[in-house]
Amino acid sequence: MKVQSSPGDKKRGILKLLGLNGSILCSLAVLAAPATNCGPAPAIPCNVQTVLAAKCQTCHSDPVKNGAPFPLMTYAQTQENAPGWNVPKWQRMRDRVNANTMPPVVGGIALTSAERSTLTGWFNANAPAGTACP
Repeated sequence: MKVQSSPGDKKRGILKLLGLNGSILCSLAVLAAPATNCGPAPAIPCNVQTVLAAKCQTCHSDPVKNGAPFPLMTYAQTQENAPGWNVPKWQRMRDRVNANTMPPVVGGIALTSAERSTLTGWFNANAPAGTACP
């Protein structure tokens, strides 16, 4: 009995013969078919996520609440352009945090100096992805 192999098996076999590893295989697969999922999605760094969960995501949830203009629940959402602006949402976050207009002081949700420092460090690094909270 002959076992049939799939086209994917043949591609993996060729790449293995060429000495290409799994990460390169994944990269090639994404280039060929961008919908390919090669691992976890980029994440908001855990220290930043902790601040967002405590001070921002009550309103910037998905769906949004209390008139918030957009959700800030995922790393991808922080990288999308802000509605009506030609800049990523994280840059609008930076502007509002630096102007002390977000989070609103109402209800005791002002940022502590440590929380402000965490967000400022992330903004100054151009809001990179990081390790998600466990």
